[in-house]
Amino acid sequence: MAESESEVFLLRIWAEPREIGGQPSVYRGRIEHVRSSRSRYIRSLRQIMEFVDECLAHSDLPFGAFQDEIDG
Repeated sequence: MAESESEVFLLRIWAEPREIGGQPSVYRGRIEHVRSSRSRYIRSLRQIMEFVDECLAHSDLPFGAFQDEIDG
């Protein structure tokens, strides 16, 4: 696959302990679309999918079938 036929995303996820003792950690993250340098802080898998979907919607590449799968 040629580089021009793909989109690249960087995803970093970390656990933040809660201030209330005994509570499970909260997961946070940051996702970046490499080509556009757009990024977003995230708190859920849904937010990751929404960001990817937005970036693919603005892509010049034919990701329609992939977007249909995301949209369910």
